[in-house]
Amino acid sequence: MRSAPEKRLEMAQATLPTRVFFVTTVLMSVLLLGVLLITGMLARTSVLEQATSDVELLADVIERTLERDAMVPAAVEELVGEDMATTAAVVASWVATTSDEALETPEFRTQLKALVARSNLDEVWITDEDGHAFLTTVDNVDFTFDPSPEVQPQASQFYPLLEGKEAVVVQETRKREIDDQWFKYVGVAGVDGPRIVQVGREASDINSFRRALGISDLVRALLGQSSIEALYIVDQNLMPLRGDDAQMMGLSGFSVPERSLLQRMFERGATVTEIDEDSINVAAPFRTSDMETVDGNLQGAFYVSLSRTELDDLLERIIRVSTLLFIAGGLFAVVVSYVVAKRVASPIWDLTKAATAVQRGNYRHAARLEVEESDRSELGRLKRVFQDMATRVELREQELDGLVRIRTEEIQTKNHLLEKSQAVIEEQLLLARELQQATLPAQFPLPVVGLTGAARMKPALQVGGDFYDSFPVAGGRIGVVIADVSGKGVAAAFFAATAKSALREIALTEASPGACLTKVNESLLSQNPIFLFVTLNYAVFDLETKQASLASAGHPSPFVCDGSGNTRRIECPANPALGIIPGLEYAESVFELSVDESVVFFTDGISEAENSENEELTEEVFEDFLRSSSRSQPTDLLDAIFQRVSEHAGDAPQSDDITAAVVAFS
Repeated sequence: MRSAPEKRLEMAQATLPTRVFFVTTVLMSVLLLGVLLITGMLARTSVLEQATSDVELLADVIERTLERDAMVPAAVEELVGEDMATTAAVVASWVATTSDEALETPEFRTQLKALVARSNLDEVWITDEDGHAFLTTVDNVDFTFDPSPEVQPQASQFYPLLEGKEAVVVQETRKREIDDQWFKYVGVAGVDGPRIVQVGREASDINSFRRALGISDLVRALLGQSSIEALYIVDQNLMPLRGDDAQMMGLSGFSVPERSLLQRMFERGATVTEIDEDSINVAAPFRTSDMETVDGNLQGAFYVSLSRTELDDLLERIIRVSTLLFIAGGLFAVVVSYVVAKRVASPIWDLTKAATAVQRGNYRHAARLEVEESDRSELGRLKRVFQDMATRVELREQELDGLVRIRTEEIQTKNHLLEKSQAVIEEQLLLARELQQATLPAQFPLPVVGLTGAARMKPALQVGGDFYDSFPVAGGRIGVVIADVSGKGVAAAFFAATAKSALREIALTEASPGACLTKVNESLLSQNPIFLFVTLNYAVFDLETKQASLASAGHPSPFVCDGSGNTRRIECPANPALGIIPGLEYAESVFELSVDESVVFFTDGISEAENSENEELTEEVFEDFLRSSSRSQPTDLLDAIFQRVSEHAGDAPQSDDITAAVVAFS
């Protein structure tokens, strides 16, 4: 009796040629249709890109025309400025040849007014050496030039004439500060001494001349082209530029689509193209050197509406040709599909049955596969290769089964050994952490009358590189240290123990923190084969004077807080970390500490603690926390510090050792 898989395969045999025929026909038809659609889209895109390129070229022509027109009023203003500078120089020479007494007479002022009346000037201003305009043709005005641009944005530009830094200052036409009228001013330095001789003229005629220039002729010529239905040249407010005739430009009012297209172009700062039922509409930006930007945007736009007759004709031709090609291609696909189904389906079916048998572990079926030696086709070679492969696979499967059993036993043995080794390593690391914790002082600081405090260290790994300590110092004082060794893990912990041992030993004979760190640095340099270093703050507390001295080695300075909102940073000379540079002298500082104040030492594991978004706590936030904390007891303040770090970090893994110590006089 035939199995269920064999029945399904026989059912599939009858439909395989049909499926191959159908699938091949559909795929070739879809491919042909896709090629035709892409060709049509490319043609359409090409027309649009050509239209956009033409409009951008026209925009460039308009831009260059506007810049050319802008040069004319600029040249006029330059000539006017030169003429005014010549007149100002004549007035300066006249003033130099006139005595001081004569300058202050009404007759001289009358002569100045007569000069203004005969020339194209409207004002003359003459100052003394202090910048005060003691002589002017403007009545009832008392004015003094100020060098500050904030005080006098316009007049301050002439102050260098008084200082001898400039000989002539020609100011562009601009609105005056006092009445918003358009004026042009030119000033020269005094001939007989420090003074400003300034002349001015009303400049509305220059502005009128600038507005009169336009590009109307060019616009009319463009509108005469049959392919251009509408053309606008507008500014950001959708108003015609250069005073061009609105009716000539078709600006009797924008439609909603036209206004929307222009607004989108200004928002993007690039050419925008849109197709509607009757036309191709393109808006292109342009800039000219004489125009000011508004809020960083473009100055103007060039809008053209082109007839889409050319595009419609092209699309119609593409549709006709595509239809004919699709019919011919469909017939060709049917013929090819029939040939493929006839010549390929049966051999593939034989291979499918043999492959299914091999999949079930029946390699004999592959051996019975009919293969003609004379068949040199690809399928014939495939059958022979498949038979050889099935034989090799059967042999290799038998060999692999034996190897898998052997390797499985070996892997299980090695895994067992690895688990035992890992357990030993974890036990040793746990012991190392316990030993490191045991090296930290059980009581901090030393239990002496007059000093109280608390300290805590939370390593990032089983063992860490941070440590704190308190020990007696020469002269009956108490030393307190908090340190951070570079790196983490066992190496950092061993180097921390070395540094702490050296510091304790040297502190017994050296009371000065700076001198002590100088010697510790040399000691560590001789015991540092892997080039580690340590940063620390070392403070010595004098219980009699209630003073403390501090030396820092590349470590964040501690804070002083009183639990009432007052917080300050201890100023300490900056010294490099220990164990890096030989021959250094470490400086120290002395600070006062009242009974109600506490010194907060910390490592960068607190200020650089990160949350799940990689945001650090930062020293500024830590200082704000200390300022807002009302806890005055060292133990309470230490608990609050670690609670604040835990709240900031949340579920983020600890990346560095966290250590803090609080010390206060009692």
